[in-house]
Amino acid sequence: MSSIFISHSSQDNGWAEQIRDWLMDGREQRPQEKRFRSLFLDFDPEDGIQAGARWRDQLYEHLQLCAAVIVLCSEAYAASQWCLAELGVAMASGKLVLPVRIASGTPLPKLLSETQATALAVIDLEQGADSGWERLLKGLEPLSWQSRLPWPPPGEPGASPFPGLNTFERRHAAVFFGQDHVLRTLRERINQLPQRQSQLLLILGASGCGKSSLLRAGVLPWLAEADRRSWIVLEPFRPGKQPFKWLHQVVSERFKSVGAIPPGVPARTVEQLGDQLEDLRRLSGQQDARVVIPIDQLEELLGRGDDLSPDPAADADAFLTLLAQLLAMEGSQVLILATLRSDFYGQLQLHPSGLHRLAGPPQPLGPMEPAAFRQVIEGPAQRVGLRLEPGLSDALVNDTTTGDALPLLAFTLQELWKGSNSGLTLQQYEAFGRLEGAVQRKADAVIKALGPDQASLKALRAAFVPAMVRVNEKGGYARRAANWDSLPEAARPLLEALVDARLLVRRHEKGQPSTVEVAHEALLRVWPELRAWLDDPDAQDFLRGSQQLEQDLEQWQKATGADKPKALLSGLKLARGLDWLEKRSDQLRPELQSFIQASQRRAVRQRRILVGSAAAAFAVISGAAGLAFLQLQRARAAQAAQFEATHRALITSDPFLSVVYGLAATKPLLDGNKPWEAAQLSQSLQQAVMANMARSAPIATGQGEVWSLIALKNGEVISGGSDGSLRRWRDGKPVGDGKPIATGQG
Repeated sequence: MSSIFISHSSQDNGWAEQIRDWLMDGREQRPQEKRFRSLFLDFDPEDGIQAGARWRDQLYEHLQLCAAVIVLCSEAYAASQWCLAELGVAMASGKLVLPVRIASGTPLPKLLSETQATALAVIDLEQGADSGWERLLKGLEPLSWQSRLPWPPPGEPGASPFPGLNTFERRHAAVFFGQDHVLRTLRERINQLPQRQSQLLLILGASGCGKSSLLRAGVLPWLAEADRRSWIVLEPFRPGKQPFKWLHQVVSERFKSVGAIPPGVPARTVEQLGDQLEDLRRLSGQQDARVVIPIDQLEELLGRGDDLSPDPAADADAFLTLLAQLLAMEGSQVLILATLRSDFYGQLQLHPSGLHRLAGPPQPLGPMEPAAFRQVIEGPAQRVGLRLEPGLSDALVNDTTTGDALPLLAFTLQELWKGSNSGLTLQQYEAFGRLEGAVQRKADAVIKALGPDQASLKALRAAFVPAMVRVNEKGGYARRAANWDSLPEAARPLLEALVDARLLVRRHEKGQPSTVEVAHEALLRVWPELRAWLDDPDAQDFLRGSQQLEQDLEQWQKATGADKPKALLSGLKLARGLDWLEKRSDQLRPELQSFIQASQRRAVRQRRILVGSAAAAFAVISGAAGLAFLQLQRARAAQAAQFEATHRALITSDPFLSVVYGLAATKPLLDGNKPWEAAQLSQSLQQAVMANMARSAPIATGQGEVWSLIALKNGEVISGGSDGSLRRWRDGKPVGDGKPIATGQG
């Protein structure tokens, strides 16, 4: 429905059309806040009454739902009973009524005179109409930003004013409510930006506070229309793990919008990007315009997201560096608007690109106040003429006590809208399980409708954990995009049903793998079935461990030369990976499986080396080193980690003791059936052996081979030789006359 209703006599059609065109300002001669796109004129071929429609009903419906009525006062209007009826309805329903004289001296309709109404705008043809037009604009100032936009969006008849868990987009700007104060602040900050200066403006807030919707349906629609000569606004994009591709896509779309051939390849240097943006200004006829680059969920460049790119971390770092260089480049004339989760702000500040130093103070977006939640509920309803049962708004607002209440409220309102005929009721709300129960009810209903067997449910669990969920820095759960083709085949019917229910979002990009992700992270908290899967101790261990496994794989893929085998798994990581390979192979993508298998092959080779190293070490230290080793060998297996640390610390300063502690650390691991942990000591143990051989020769005992060693409490050691003799030692030197004691036992 339109926000402004032009009430006129058919004899004044020409004036009605002129007023409509002037208010819409198709040539954009006025700032955006003085232009109107949502107007109803009954004979308009596109937005007016269509042929065959019940015109009286149509007029009444538009009149009921509009925000303001412009009355074209003329003799013909005053003589028309239907025109006067329109005026009566408008005044009775409390509309903003703006009487406009279209001829000098024309009296106001009697109804207006009787209420002592004053003409807020007078258009006098004989004296030129400039002052009258300006007074008309002044009279329309009380209309909100949203009320000036059309609803429903073009091509979407019957669209819901509540988008559910999905983000508000630009086309939803007419029904975007609840963030008026923040929007005003952002507009003021943007308007005050110095000329020819670039800047990063961050919208900072927790997950679920509405950052993405504020950017897409609040700031950008205003900015795109504010002054097209001053701004070139690109479409917002999520960087994911392929930020260069997405930036190239939105730049190309803007080139196409002005009839130009887009750049052939993505810009990867600041010179390339600067040239592309300069070409865009020139081709758009806006040489001095500031280019706005909107980036939604900037944290995807700082944390772990999908893994579709072979080297996502490198691309993310390079992209952040590119943005910093672009902002720092003289004359770049760029505004980067980005949303960022609060818990990632520290990472941005520490990022080597220095991007945060080119940002103004971040705009915080905190939890909504109850009054704002009420606007979220009642604003869209009023915009589309939806009746809310008394008390429903109060019940909804009272339930908005959690940090993720906003997406849950949006989803609940969408579900209520779908099930309503003429309005939303408290009974519906109770039946839906109130705010948190609505999502659970929907998800459970989707699963129940398909009647899956246990194998399908197990496959669905494997699809969620770990493919679509990760653990964030604070230990909470966060969503991530998963490659559709990598998910279990048995789970796909269930996943498709959840996509149809808008609980999951599936994206198809030309030439790219199809992805799927949770529509909003609130689902991870309020759907008991999914929460139970996540809270299972084994699942938590696997979720955290698989994230580390992804990072290890990434490091291995980046490693080159001699560093490549060193980046493979070892020790506990390898043991855990082998266990998952056996028990959870369906949850490990092929690249991870290959990585674990390559690590296993290297560990086998290293174990063979370790055995050889240990034999060599025993031969070298068959004298005094053997004495010390025997003493350390009696230490408990729990001390292995301490021995290993000492071993590594002494490799250079005391390689003899380093060998002893290294072997002491290895033995409990081997005895405890932990060969892979022991294997990682092999390289450093070899270094210690070689260093010891370079510094000292083996001690000759004169007893043949040393078969036994006994440590005495006084610090001495008795060695037993293969020749049947015994000999006493202290600090590596013989005690007494130094002669072996023959036992005759051989």
